[in-house]
Amino acid sequence: KKMTLERIARLKSIGFCFSEWEAKFQQLRDFRAEHGHCDVRRETNKKLYSWVIRLRDSYSLYLRGDRSTTLTPERIEQLESIGFQWYGKHQKKSVAEHEPNERMMLAQEQGGCAKAET
Repeated sequence: KKMTLERIARLKSIGFCFSEWEAKFQQLRDFRAEHGHCDVRRETNKKLYSWVIRLRDSYSLYLRGDRSTTLTPERIEQLESIGFQWYGKHQKKSVAEHEPNERMMLAQEQGGCAKAET
């Protein structure tokens, strides 16, 4: 039996998650509500920390034009809407955080390509 859009909306309104990504995103939102930031530390929550690291890696791939990642513009917007930073306080800056020309050089060094912004 298929679920109606109304039933799906009602389930989502009470926090039901339909995918692993939605479940992890909800965990990250809950973490942010409790701690005031999205910089998950390994000591705090090992599984959520691993997911956050994979997101940051996927974002670097996404910026280099690798569309094999499951990170989409919609998911990027969702993450940024809760204050997600694409690099952690205790990590080096990601490719995304560098100036456009520097970002292009880094991407080329890493075997990818990036367009210089004008």
